[in-house]
Amino acid sequence: MSFELERRVWAIPLPSTDKLVLLCLAHYANPDNGLCYPSTSKIGKDTGLHPKSVSRVLTRLQKRKLVTIKRRMDNSNLFTVTLPGGN
Repeated sequence: MSFELERRVWAIPLPSTDKLVLLCLAHYANPDNGLCYPSTSKIGKDTGLHPKSVSRVLTRLQKRKLVTIKRRMDNSNLFTVTLPGGN
């Protein structure tokens, strides 16, 4: 859990659902490198969003370069929270 990443997410102007998903990722992220790997269903459960909505938000966050997503061989994702100013 990275309180520093979470604190920095609050300062980024984002739509509410985008901020909520980014906060969720920051909560799970390793504070040293920003890596985390919650499933979209876990993110959905934590945020109250449908997994398809989570997927759409993740695409928007990736386009804004706030997260990178690496698809893994076991059909899971590895997320890296990449906030402005470095991790």
